Amino acid sequence: MAEKYKELVRQVEPIIKKIYNSIYIIGGDSQNTLMNQLTAEALGMTAYAGPIEATVIGNIMVQDIACREVASLEEARRIVAKTEDCYSWEDGVKRLQLRLI
Repeated sequence: MAEKYKELVRQVEPIIKKIYNSIYIIGGDSQNTLMNQLTAEALGMTAYAGPIEATVIGNIMVQDIACREVASLEEARRIVAKTEDCYSWEDGVKRLQLRLI
């Protein structure tokens, strides 16, 4: 699977004319620490994992923005970064990320 991610990223980069230096893994799959590490190693880049309930959190944040409870996408990202555990894998080491944005 990690090699497939690598293949797909390498196919997409020339099309969109952008080189990625990190990948974000969200939702339930972000709990698979071995896959996250293998993905980071295969791609040669940092892999960020989490939040686990990304779909639910994203839905709530969009509704909060629409209801003007949250002022902007940037504020929503700050809220999520402060309240949800997210991790990174870089150089074979798992680290707790206190801030994803």
